[in-house]
Amino acid sequence: MIEAHSQKLGAMLTAMSEYFPAGAKWTKPHGGYFVWVTLPKGINGELVLEKALARQVAFMPGSSFFANGGGENTLRLCFVNTRLDLIPEGIKRLGQVIAELMPTAG
Repeated sequence: MIEAHSQKLGAMLTAMSEYFPAGAKWTKPHGGYFVWVTLPKGINGELVLEKALARQVAFMPGSSFFANGGGENTLRLCFVNTRLDLIPEGIKRLGQVIAELMPTAG
């Protein structure tokens, strides 16, 4: 089971490096089942979720884990409940949503 989780985590991190826009940051977990993502200020995780669900991608907005408010620009991604072969496409779709919500330069 540990090897399977490790493979899924690796697939998620690789896909995030490839598909997430500049400005998105994440931590590589040293245990557990989740990758924590921080988006640039002004991008709301609940809006990202709404748009991602329309593309068949789900996650938890990070604000759900802040007892006293905050974390509106964070996401918690679970890598253990998804088939390994589906992770890259899901992350690609999520990256597209995030990119669409990024402020434009200019």
